[in-house]
Amino acid sequence: MTFDSKWQMRNGQFIGFRVQPSNMWHMDGKNKIVASSLLQVQADASVSKRVKRVFYTGYVNTSYQKNVFPINTGAFVYSTSFAATTMHSFTVGTKIFYLNLSGNYTRQSEYLFLIHHFLRSWALPTQLGS
Repeated sequence: MTFDSKWQMRNGQFIGFRVQPSNMWHMDGKNKIVASSLLQVQADASVSKRVKRVFYTGYVNTSYQKNVFPINTGAFVYSTSFAATTMHSFTVGTKIFYLNLSGNYTRQSEYLFLIHHFLRSWALPTQLGS
């Protein structure tokens, strides 16, 4: 089952939200046993606006994911992660400035390990010839 909604606004702007739970089961005779469980939640938005001579376009996405699965001892292992991405552009006359940020944080269980990263980039494109 997935719940997915997106509200469209003028000029291509939008706000979106998605929830996607998933469970897998194993049948052992008449008993139903959880094989794995997954929950994904995501929200994103796009904005564009002109202020005087500057045109701004921005996109933001955030997501959360939770995994649950059993191990041989009968216990469950939990793994969660959170990610965020933003992309921005500013147009001033014929020049475009970009700023993109991306971050990811993963907290797996005490059985596993911790991962996180952050990435940023920026650019000022230049015409090389005509």
